[in-house]
Amino acid sequence: MVLESKGAGMEYSFVIHPGGAVSDIRMKWNGNIKSNPIAGGSFKYSLELGYVTESAPIAWQGKVQIKSSFIQTEAKLRGFKVADYEKNEDLIIDPTLLWGTYTGLAGYLGSAAARSLAVDDSQFVDMIGETYNTTFVTSSAFQTSYAGNNDMFISQYGRGGNLRWATYYGGTGADSGRDITVDPTTSKIYIVGKTNSRGMATSGAFLTANRGSDMIIASFDSSGKRLWATYHGGNNEDGANSIVIDKSFKNIYIAGTSQSDTGLATKGLRGHFGTLGDEDGIVAKFSILGKLVWSTCFGGGHNDQAKAIAIDDSSNVYITGKTSSDTAIATSGTYLSTWKGYPGSYLGPATLSAYVAKFNSSGKNIWGTYYGASYYRNASGNAIVVDAAHGVYITGSTESDSNVATSGAYKTTLSN
Repeated sequence: MVLESKGAGMEYSFVIHPGGAVSDIRMKWNGNIKSNPIAGGSFKYSLELGYVTESAPIAWQGKVQIKSSFIQTEAKLRGFKVADYEKNEDLIIDPTLLWGTYTGLAGYLGSAAARSLAVDDSQFVDMIGETYNTTFVTSSAFQTSYAGNNDMFISQYGRGGNLRWATYYGGTGADSGRDITVDPTTSKIYIVGKTNSRGMATSGAFLTANRGSDMIIASFDSSGKRLWATYHGGNNEDGANSIVIDKSFKNIYIAGTSQSDTGLATKGLRGHFGTLGDEDGIVAKFSILGKLVWSTCFGGGHNDQAKAIAIDDSSNVYITGKTSSDTAIATSGTYLSTWKGYPGSYLGPATLSAYVAKFNSSGKNIWGTYYGASYYRNASGNAIVVDAAHGVYITGSTESDSNVATSGAYKTTLSN
């Protein structure tokens, strides 16, 4: 057995040398798991919360692929079955890569960067990002011409990795696609990003004209045709970073960052905290037709960013990000209610701490907590999910050697 490091994870393969036998390989699983081989050589596991299918392995000698499959040899034991092969040469059996593809062209003038993807119930993969590529899209796309100065792109891939469609979305300014989600009941696509281009919104939208660099929120159908689009922003720079659709599939929620002190918060909700130019996190709720329901700022007296958003089955909203504010973030009784960072001076910038915050379905802040920073050492929350029991999980990065790991955790000390 050969273990290899692949990116952030591990992959395994088996090498059968001359004199070895495929039948000697046995793999065992523990626990209350039922399994059975299925058509095509794959293996299906019945778990408490559903099913997991492991695709058939690939076997080869040199450049010649040998037909192979999983088999169950005994209860909780599985092995491999392979077709005839040359016994005097090494045989390699490896897990299956279902598909992989590049997006965009190589080179400075043809570069493309993917930022986020979503998968619908048909297993189509919808992706968003930005590109300088002038020959990126398909012929029937919503926007077939590159408008210049960095455009968003939205693309969809089929179950086998084939490009179904791709479209530009942008104007003559700078456009950045940040996140994408899909409604599983309709396969409609919802995207967010940042733009200073004019003419991106549709007629009758909540905000049809931009005020500079604004958030952009838009919907496309499953064939890549735009349905609606709206700006959301104030009198300075604003950008949306994350989007999620609620469990009723009637509303979308976005999280972002704003330097504006007007034009964002709706009546009764929290406005910009600090001076014009300081960053605040932004949380907003729109209907699936693009009408603003509510919008609120979140931040203290310094710089705050909302980088990811999640929602539970009661339509409570959760965000994570990073902040250098020592007030108006954390609430009493939470995990870390006091900011532990360096306030900033001529000696260096203020420390950035990760945070997590919860809002109710009307946009009122329920609680907030700092997480993961210490004096001179930064931390950031980058992604967030909520489980059925309303447990909150975040992932991110930290330079801190305190306020992160709990006793008995997988790794309790900071790597050098």
